Amino acid sequence: MLKPVRNNILLEVPPKKKEEVSKGGIVMVTKEAPEELPFFIIAAKGIDCVTEASIGDRVLIGGNVYGLKKIPYEDKEYIIVSEESILAISNWFKVN
Repeated sequence: MLKPVRNNILLEVPPKKKEEVSKGGIVMVTKEAPEELPFFIIAAKGIDCVTEASIGDRVLIGGNVYGLKKIPYEDKEYIIVSEESILAISNWFKVN
């Protein structure tokens, strides 16, 4: 497993939704609804983290999410962000 250092947090990137393809082979492109926020799952925390979030929590992060380098590891994608990037913790879903 990847272990972040200092106050960094390793977040699992949720899998993208599959694209719909019509019978004629046309890829159906849909615009994401505003309520579909990019929640990430905390996979590991650095030793200096003091955040209230726990491993398995879903969190919303600030900044340019799409500009971050995704790290492929064991059939999943991860990103590493600083603890200060976490804007909110969601208690709607919990990953065990």
